[in-house]
Amino acid sequence: MLAKNLLGNRKGKVYVMTNGADFALNFSGWTPRNWIARLGAIGNAQERLWYGGWKTVDSLTDPEIKDCIENKSCNPLLSLTQKASHSYQFMDFAVKFYQDKCV
Repeated sequence: MLAKNLLGNRKGKVYVMTNGADFALNFSGWTPRNWIARLGAIGNAQERLWYGGWKTVDSLTDPEIKDCIENKSCNPLLSLTQKASHSYQFMDFAVKFYQDKCV
């Protein structure tokens, strides 16, 4: 996805679909063996704040690819019964998001 074209420009993009309420990501990220928040739960280039929450820190992403990565929050697009779901990247709103970005 991030290969370069003949002019040396990146020709792809990576979309990080995030959902902080995703049960599978939260369960696997907060187990005693690793205690690490998962990419899909918080997004790319996020740093934990000492008082709770997260902030975007661009320096956490390699400058060569930082313009090729975009976070997309899915939680506001999910119904109340889907908030803790997993695999929302295949739902209609996500597919439409990908399609809109490819034109």
